[in-house]
Amino acid sequence: MKCTILLDGRFCDPTKFEQSYSQSPDPFHSSVSEVHIIIGERASFLINAILRLLCLCNQLAKLGKQVTLEFKYTGTNSAYSYFNRCGFFEQLNLGVAVAPCRPEQSLAELLRGQSESLMEIKTIRPSNNERAYNRMIPHEVTAIVRAQLRGSFSSLVDDLQTILSETCGNIPEHSSSTEVGYVLVQRYKKSGTIFVAISDSGVGLLNSLREGMRARGNNDYRLNDNELILKVIREGLSRLDDPGRGTGLPRVAELSIKYNVTMHLRLENLDAELVPDGNEYSAIASFNKPLNTLKGTHISLVMNENAITC
Repeated sequence: MKCTILLDGRFCDPTKFEQSYSQSPDPFHSSVSEVHIIIGERASFLINAILRLLCLCNQLAKLGKQVTLEFKYTGTNSAYSYFNRCGFFEQLNLGVAVAPCRPEQSLAELLRGQSESLMEIKTIRPSNNERAYNRMIPHEVTAIVRAQLRGSFSSLVDDLQTILSETCGNIPEHSSSTEVGYVLVQRYKKSGTIFVAISDSGVGLLNSLREGMRARGNNDYRLNDNELILKVIREGLSRLDDPGRGTGLPRVAELSIKYNVTMHLRLENLDAELVPDGNEYSAIASFNKPLNTLKGTHISLVMNENAITC
């Protein structure tokens, strides 16, 4: 059976990505052997949708599916160019066919580190032995932001580094995978909006938590996904019998609320947009919308320097 996924809209964000993705049969189903993903000629993407697409392609290819990623264009395709610039094709599984072809030259490799507003895709290594490497990523991300912001935003940069340290640390802690994770950062100068996207292809944050909680008799593992993720964010839970060890999400949430940051969170069976509401997060997107499969944990943070209230 062949599955076709069409991504054809402008400014494809996580919500638009999931809407388009859910219109096709679930490509992870055993009856699906061939997956054709079409990027429309006028399509454009925000970085938090790019990493979801990258993980989707790689996960399907690893399962042995025949995956084709086709870029439609008559003269040019801006999405193709942007994917090349941010390093998408460097991280794309070689088993994924790209039509009309993969780039001859990686723009990410050619121009790496030369942009003040883009940090090309970096890998987050899943082994705990790579903690020193992973600890450098938050510094590189905040260097981009620090170069653009001045004065009263210095505390934002410092706290952003803490947020990234927590979220990047979740990958070796909770993914239980040998697959790398990814981080991608873009700042739009005109709007003052900063996007930070972090994705992995592991077992998923809630699956990891439930496994540990069940093993030590914590009945919170029985909570549904909606209840459990909000409890994780508001209270902190750990898969280990150690009150000092958690997901880091409560600290991320505390600092994100401080700066009026919107958080998008995609797990295997859950997709939510969480926005600050007073001193906590509330969900404004449907938790229960039917979703096609996407393994792992996908977190993105969207902040606008003009909306920062502190």
